Amino acid sequence: MSEAGQRTHVGLVHIEAELRAVAAGYGDPYVAARRIWSEAMSGAAESHDLMRPLWLLWGALTDWVEVKPEQAARAHEAMRRAADEWLALPREATSRDAYFERWLYEEMGCERPGGATAAGRSADRLGSEAAHRRMSFRGAVLRFELGLLPADELPHAAVQALEEGLDCEALRILAAHSLPPDDPSSVVTAYRRTLGDLGIVVPDRDGAVHELLEEDLAAIAAPRSHAYAEAKRTIAEIYFGLGFSGRNKEYVGDALGIEGLYGLVDTYDELVVSTRQWQAGRSNADLITELISEIRAEAVRLLEERPWRKPSTASSR
Repeated sequence: MSEAGQRTHVGLVHIEAELRAVAAGYGDPYVAARRIWSEAMSGAAESHDLMRPLWLLWGALTDWVEVKPEQAARAHEAMRRAADEWLALPREATSRDAYFERWLYEEMGCERPGGATAAGRSADRLGSEAAHRRMSFRGAVLRFELGLLPADELPHAAVQALEEGLDCEALRILAAHSLPPDDPSSVVTAYRRTLGDLGIVVPDRDGAVHELLEEDLAAIAAPRSHAYAEAKRTIAEIYFGLGFSGRNKEYVGDALGIEGLYGLVDTYDELVVSTRQWQAGRSNADLITELISEIRAEAVRLLEERPWRKPSTASSR
């Protein structure tokens, strides 16, 4: 088993321990769901068929509680059903794919790749907005070149690019691959032609990492962003997914100069599941709101200083 496969296996063991607790009704299902979401997110960049859909699903379930707390009882019941059904699944890909298809698009009403929505989508069921954040075509190119985006997502990125006003014949051909019947073998060919026709130059690996990190930080810093979820995804994809976690010098995250951002996200993770009051005279909810503002402010600071572009910062190689 590869190192990535081992990490996915260990992550799934942790997730299924939490799922068993949720299915049995032990403890607060929301707290367990947050841990499931976090564990799945950590492996989403290198496990597109398993960890990524688990991350999307449990992100949608936790969002339901957070955005519509008056429906918490319904969301908790959905969490229990999702956990119970997962644990009863046969251990093969077809059953898991069918499970994700139903839970993501029918039960939760998440947006399908390319923008089509599931029939019967319920207006009060919320998908994870951060998980489905629209990325620029440039961002899709960078993610694909870094191995963070599978080739079958490129046609959907092309559809979005056309909607946003980018256009050329090759881009239209690439977008057409989002419709069945599809020929996966020609997707990358259409993608390479699109790059040439649009004059898009792909930077070297370090340049791609830096540019993608800056695009993600701009999204985190946006006033109406889901700052925590965006930051968590950036850490999972770029810092862990591209191997920077083994190159720190003194602090977790300093291989990219994002140790402050990492620390704020880690503090949020601890605070959101804490059962004790962290600070006298202030509720944990107030502290969480303050942390979100601090995450945005840290993203702004990082964009101004760009420590990853300094010679002392680790290379992605």
